[in-house]
Amino acid sequence: MIRDEWVFDTSLSIWFIRVLRIILGALFLWTGLSKMSQIEDFARTIDTFNLLPQILILPAAIIIPWVEFLTGLSLLLGFKTRLSACVCSGLLCLFVIALGINILRGMDNMACGCFGVGISDTLSTALIRNIVLIAICVPLVRTR
Repeated sequence: MIRDEWVFDTSLSIWFIRVLRIILGALFLWTGLSKMSQIEDFARTIDTFNLLPQILILPAAIIIPWVEFLTGLSLLLGFKTRLSACVCSGLLCLFVIALGINILRGMDNMACGCFGVGISDTLSTALIRNIVLIAICVPLVRTR
């Protein structure tokens, strides 16, 4: 048996991968849409993280939601699943780093901005959620 063959050969694993793809795709589609409608608020949230130079805050506030939206749409449609899962993983890793830096700075009670304005989690909660989402990306990245 080839290593990790179980991930690819059973109908159960196909459905498992499909469910993970739909969950991750819907989540990224939702987060992208919620941020697109509130670009200025999202830019303020990025600014409070105090990680980017001022000149990059607005471009990041515009680009990140579009990348999330397009990646989520791609995952939902099953188009370029592996590439989309890699993009999701990369975004989530960047978010984990940003969250971790601000947790270490003692700023755990600020809004993470993950789902736009109005939904606020602590940074620790967002960090744990993003790590779980990275784990969800792994089988999608490994799929054929």
